[in-house]
Amino acid sequence: MTLSKMRETGIRTINRVCARCGSHGIVHVDGLPGDVTVMELGKTMCCTTCGAPETETQPNWHEGNAAHAMI
Repeated sequence: MTLSKMRETGIRTINRVCARCGSHGIVHVDGLPGDVTVMELGKTMCCTTCGAPETETQPNWHEGNAAHAMI
């Protein structure tokens, strides 16, 4: 999924999880180009806890559900 498609659903952040240590965090991605995929971001983000060179990323679905519930 591209960031522009993700944004169309009202989601502006991604959830980042490290497969090595389990560290996780929410990352705001509004400043990034819309043609970048969520999966590509994980390949470019290292874990800030253990230093793993990649993390797993997915849209922050909680944000999307909350946004749709308000409509």
